[in-house]
Amino acid sequence: MPAFSIVHFDSKAKSIIVGSGPYIPKYDNSTLFLTRNEEYTGKIPFFNIIRVDLIQPNVKVKEINNYDLSFPFIGKYIDIDKIPKSHQLSKVSSLSYNHLFFNLNRKYILKNKEFRRDFSKTIMTLAKLKKNKAQFSVPQNHFLPYGIMPETYYLRKKNEIEIKDFIAKWKGKVSKKERIDFITIEGQLSDALIDDIRDIINKVGLVANIKFVSAQKSREILINNEYDIVRAGYLAPFPDLDAFLDPFEPNSKLQYGSFETKPLLDKIASVRHLDDPDQRLNYYTKYMLEFENHWYIVPLYRLQLPIIHRKEIVIPDTNFRFATELWSLRTSKHEEGISE
Repeated sequence: MPAFSIVHFDSKAKSIIVGSGPYIPKYDNSTLFLTRNEEYTGKIPFFNIIRVDLIQPNVKVKEINNYDLSFPFIGKYIDIDKIPKSHQLSKVSSLSYNHLFFNLNRKYILKNKEFRRDFSKTIMTLAKLKKNKAQFSVPQNHFLPYGIMPETYYLRKKNEIEIKDFIAKWKGKVSKKERIDFITIEGQLSDALIDDIRDIINKVGLVANIKFVSAQKSREILINNEYDIVRAGYLAPFPDLDAFLDPFEPNSKLQYGSFETKPLLDKIASVRHLDDPDQRLNYYTKYMLEFENHWYIVPLYRLQLPIIHRKEIVIPDTNFRFATELWSLRTSKHEEGISE
């Protein structure tokens, strides 16, 4: 059912998918069939039927040649050389990020804003090194990905700090051998970057306890606040600041990091309904910059979505990719006006 529909509590309509989009969805076990909606008032999609199957993460790249198009799991390394000759890899931008978040409620050193700032800038320097970038990761030095805010939000001063300068400044100023619990899901950051993070934490006099956990375990750790630094990713449902605020809600069980977010949320709420969009975005920019200057977060990467597809399928140019954009896919036949 569409969001916010009002139905009787016992109505069967709650389990029926309805809508007015270009495709009509129907599930058959674990398979989703999208049938072209001939009554759609917009541009009619190119394909009559799209079949969507869920492929398990352990499927090998060479086995996807039975599919016209597939979206591999982000974080799973793709050996480009093993892609079938009939297919190719395309990468599109997404409304997603891959950052580090601090827990300010466990270790005294992380309450120190200056330490968080210097540590963050050092890690951001490391994250930009070619050897440290994970596949489909694009370095960024701001919390939100491009395309959400005005250009003024993305104009930042050079943030880098050299490793040697960070170590020289903080060695001897931290509680010696205090353990820092760093949590990440395996594959979400490169091994090289993890090694560098472990190295600088240890060299400053702390003890890096790097834990690789499953996605389910990561949720449990977030809920129970059992970390000092956590790597977390997020894919927003639409290109607007509000779409990125869920992990900051105080009542959220999956709040990213442990720090004060209510002042930011209150400020955003106070200008959300301004009629002038430029004025509203300028306030959003001001409040987000103030928030990010607390260095609760280490901005690392925005993520590209990998798409493996048959060479004759055209992936339209777009800044972002949503599941609902399947209607835009086409082939060379469609260029000639042939429907499928």
